[in-house]
Amino acid sequence: KGCSMLVARRPPFWCAPMRFTAAQTAGQVDGAAVFAAARADVALLALHTNVDCAPAAYQLLLEMIGLNFLRPLQPEINLLGQIAEPGEATAIELEALACKCQQAFGQVYSVWGSPSKPIKTIAICSGGASEVLPSVIKVKPDCFITGELAHHEHLYLADADIALIELGHDLSELPYCSLFISTLKAAGVAEDLIEMIKPSATWWTPSNQQNETIFDPFPRQVTSNPLRNVHADLAPRQVTLLTDQSDKQSTKGRSLE
Repeated sequence: KGCSMLVARRPPFWCAPMRFTAAQTAGQVDGAAVFAAARADVALLALHTNVDCAPAAYQLLLEMIGLNFLRPLQPEINLLGQIAEPGEATAIELEALACKCQQAFGQVYSVWGSPSKPIKTIAICSGGASEVLPSVIKVKPDCFITGELAHHEHLYLADADIALIELGHDLSELPYCSLFISTLKAAGVAEDLIEMIKPSATWWTPSNQQNETIFDPFPRQVTSNPLRNVHADLAPRQVTLLTDQSDKQSTKGRSLE
């Protein structure tokens, strides 16, 4: 495309590469990306956590969902993560808030918590939020909106009775493209010299268009369950226990209580 600079949200590598050489296999990045850019005489400008902490960036996400900024999530550390409230300044049910996120970002990866749970305070952090999770649990908002967490971190939030709306790592960051463009224009770059390149690959979720019953591996039959006090809507209700191949018949349908 004849560009001389690539401005990207994600850096070409996380840890210092051992070498900057051409890629030897498909999917190899790190030093190979820098090598390719150097060979093409293209400068690389990667903006990551500094964007997450920029007021213009997190205000953009809040406005997309209709939230009002209250304060930083962890002001004693950095500006990564924010605490907000619904724009109506009153409680909103989790399902309604998730629908707002879906309208703003196109789709939502997952939602954890009771759909009718009233949400008054919301923590928000784009991208992967493992770094701020301890602060979220300490502040204890009603809901946490982020791009991505590991499964065991979902359970930490459930144990703290904090609902979770997981947007998808990339979807929570794509709005920053418009911010990059406006920043470049403000720096004096002509608009006709700026071209936004869409992601070459992303994820998707199948829709249940026929409204069929979704498979539930945990039928609501068991009332005594040690995971009940984790979260009423997340705890397993029944588990089929299979010890070995020789015990298939005797263990079929056994409940773990």
